Amino acid sequence: MVEPVVARVIQAHPFTRGLHADDQEIFVQCAKRLQLPPGDYILRRGEAADAFFLLWAGEVDLGIASPAEGFLRLDTIGPWEILGWSWIVEPFRWNFDALAMTQIDAVALDARSLLAEMQTNPRLRLEVLERLLPVTAERVRSSREKLFSLETRLRRHDDLVSSRGPLAAAARRRKSRDGKPA
Repeated sequence: MVEPVVARVIQAHPFTRGLHADDQEIFVQCAKRLQLPPGDYILRRGEAADAFFLLWAGEVDLGIASPAEGFLRLDTIGPWEILGWSWIVEPFRWNFDALAMTQIDAVALDARSLLAEMQTNPRLRLEVLERLLPVTAERVRSSREKLFSLETRLRRHDDLVSSRGPLAAAARRRKSRDGKPA
């Protein structure tokens, strides 16, 4: 049996609010409650994308985790937002990591069940895609801007410390002033 809070969240969440009652019931049947503490990963890049999340409490950082570099945050997702779109696009693998920054309360929807329902219900398929695509487009745009900004900062840093940059030139002047060859 589905927890009553799950049905209430599906009725109230901006992503599912206004869906036909039959379609909301499909969401309820595909749903379970998810609670995670800060520091837990909700999804990991490269793993099977088998769920879709309706957050109602907490914050999640979306980005890329690297053992050597740590976590590169590209976006933060908060209450009443959605998490995960890779479940709808082959190869059904997560493209990013998602890390709980605070206590998370969410509805986790079984992606396979929802996709199966969407195959037989054109109204549901259209509603989900019309609601999901703008969010996906905005996240791609935001990630692109963040990566461009990061690349710009890295290039400035490289120029500062490279042999032709101002820091290298200052070091050469200092060495020549001290009588050491530059």
